[in-house]
Amino acid sequence: MRVLELEKKIVTGNLPFLDKDIRNFIQSRSCIGKENDASDVLKLCKNLKDIDDAFKYEFTIDESNKLEHIMWAFGDSIRAYESFGDVVVFDTT
Repeated sequence: MRVLELEKKIVTGNLPFLDKDIRNFIQSRSCIGKENDASDVLKLCKNLKDIDDAFKYEFTIDESNKLEHIMWAFGDSIRAYESFGDVVVFDTT
């Protein structure tokens, strides 16, 4: 918000919207195209596997034929773990 106020030379607090309005707008825009997200991720994983044989991914599909869980590991990460034995990264986002 402060960046917008500075850019537009507006007195602090005089924008016609709140921080929450911006978050709501961003969230509403991010819902577009979500029905293809899972298939896009699986296509990306397949492409990465084609490029790097060491790339590994596994996934499960629920009873509705929707992606339920997915896990992947880049070849570099696997090789680092094999070399050092303690290189593990979890990103749950």
